[in-house]
Amino acid sequence: MIVEPDKTLFDTVAVEDFRVLAPGGVLEGKEQAIRGLSTGDVAGIAFHGDIAVVTNRLDIVGPQGPTGCMVPSISRRVFPDEDGQWRLVSQSLTPCLLKAVEFGRF
Repeated sequence: MIVEPDKTLFDTVAVEDFRVLAPGGVLEGKEQAIRGLSTGDVAGIAFHGDIAVVTNRLDIVGPQGPTGCMVPSISRRVFPDEDGQWRLVSQSLTPCLLKAVEFGRF
């Protein structure tokens, strides 16, 4: 779902009241997130009990949000395990500083 933008799997795994905290403090819902799926490289997965936190870089192509474009961003998604099924409950996107990208930090 994260590496390959699979809208069907995303719809199944994400809870109905899933929320994205997008750049600029914009709060988006599940349907907006499905429309904005993109390919990203998984940078890390941290597990704590029945919770997984996945961090990755996203290179979103095309118009997005209030600025009309997206720079490379870091995404953090939170997945609790509910009876053996990982569910996606939350995601946040943080734009990378272009200078940091230029120096290979992201």
